[in-house]
Amino acid sequence: PSLPKGKAVLGAALALFVVAWNRRPCDREEAKSFVVRGVLGLFVVGVLYGFFLWFTLPDITDPTNLLASQSTVITDRNGIELYRLFNEEDRTFVPGELIPTHVKQAAISIEDQRFYDRGCLDLRAIARAVFLLGRAGGGSTITRQLARNALNLQQENKYQRKIKEFVLGCQLESQYEKEELLELYLNWIPFGRNAYGVEQAAKRYFNSTAEKLTLAESSILAALPQRPSYFSPYGYHVHTEVTDEVMQDIVD
Repeated sequence: PSLPKGKAVLGAALALFVVAWNRRPCDREEAKSFVVRGVLGLFVVGVLYGFFLWFTLPDITDPTNLLASQSTVITDRNGIELYRLFNEEDRTFVPGELIPTHVKQAAISIEDQRFYDRGCLDLRAIARAVFLLGRAGGGSTITRQLARNALNLQQENKYQRKIKEFVLGCQLESQYEKEELLELYLNWIPFGRNAYGVEQAAKRYFNSTAEKLTLAESSILAALPQRPSYFSPYGYHVHTEVTDEVMQDIVD
C-alpha cells in the first residue's frame, strides 16, 4: 500500500540523507561543506512540507465549513417527536445564549482552564506536558479540539494532524470571539452513544435539555468527550467524580 503524502516526503528526505551519508567526505573542509548542504537540504524539505500542509488546510473563511449537520426530526401534527434520522452523528443545534453558564464553565474547567486568558497556543500547558511527560495533561485546547472535529482532521496521521490543529486553531482564534468558539465547540463534540453536541447529550443521558442541565449533570457531561464509555453515568464506572479544584472552578 502507498504511504500517506506526508510520510512519503519524510521518507524521501531520509533516503537522500542516507545516500549523502554513504558519500560523506573525508577531509575537514569537505565535511563542513557536507554538513552545510545537509542542513540546507533538510531546510528545503521542511519548507516544501510546510507548503504541502498549508495548501491542504480546510478553508475556514467559509462559515458553512463550521456548520454542524443536524438530525432530521419527524413529528406528528402536534409537534411530538416520532423519529430521528441520522447517519452517525445525532445532533440538535442549540444557540449559545440557551446554554447555561455552568455548562460552559464545566467544559472549560475540564478541557481548557485558561480558555479566556490564553492566545491560540497555551504555552503553559505545553510546557507542563513536556516537563511532566504528559502525566499532567497535554497542550490541547478547546479551539484545537473544535478544529479537529469540525474540519475532519481525525483521519490525518498524528504529527500532520497536530500541525494542522495548531494552524487552524490560531486562524479560528483570530476570526471568532471566545463565546462563538465555545458555542461551536459545545455543538460539535461527541459525548458517546451517537450523541453529538450538548443538547442531544442532555437528552440522551438525562432526558433533559441543555438549558435545564444542573451543575452535577453539567460536570458529568463535560468529562464525557475525553472517555465516553468510562465516564458514562450508565457505564461500569458509575461513580464519576471531579476533583475539588475542578468543582471550585465550575462554581466560580
